[in-house]
Amino acid sequence: TLMRWMLRVDGDRHRRLRARFGGLFTARRVEGFRVMVSSRANELIDAIGDDVSFDLVEAFAKPLPFLVICDVMGVPEEQRDWLRRETATLGRAFANQRDHVFVEQGNAAVRALLDFFSALLRERAGGTGDDLLSVLGAEDLAADEDRADVVANCVFFIVAGHETTSTLIAAGADLLCRHPAQRAALAADPSRWPAAV
Repeated sequence: TLMRWMLRVDGDRHRRLRARFGGLFTARRVEGFRVMVSSRANELIDAIGDDVSFDLVEAFAKPLPFLVICDVMGVPEEQRDWLRRETATLGRAFANQRDHVFVEQGNAAVRALLDFFSALLRERAGGTGDDLLSVLGAEDLAADEDRADVVANCVFFIVAGHETTSTLIAAGADLLCRHPAQRAALAADPSRWPAAV
């Protein structure tokens, strides 16, 4: 499965995969995602409430990108907790590649994730939704290799689509805590945030 991930294939096969997944990210759609991301971020901040102390990673850095990537992909709400557990299992397998137990758990998670995304793509075939799974499901995936590549890259997309952002948020907050002068400069001039990020 990992050998089918977009970053591991090249040539025409890579171009086909990139076109399939990249087609959803036009400038107009990405701008639309901005509203959705902001809404999700506000929901999480509201849930934290007035707590003086909270775990930034658990309360915000992990859930925000995961919720956003699920929204972009069109993963049903009722299946997101299961998906979070399976992707966490896969992440632990990556982190513990020399431990047979973790590797076997990761292999089982990959099989479950492939079945999950394959079923969702079949469900969305012929649909008119504008989420990623609907767009992919509407495409002609009659060739077994094309279908296997797309399903494998749904797994890649969900894993790569949130882990990096979780790390960015957590590491960025850590840096700001370690450099209070920089934090104060950003607070004094919010126009500096894009460059800081």
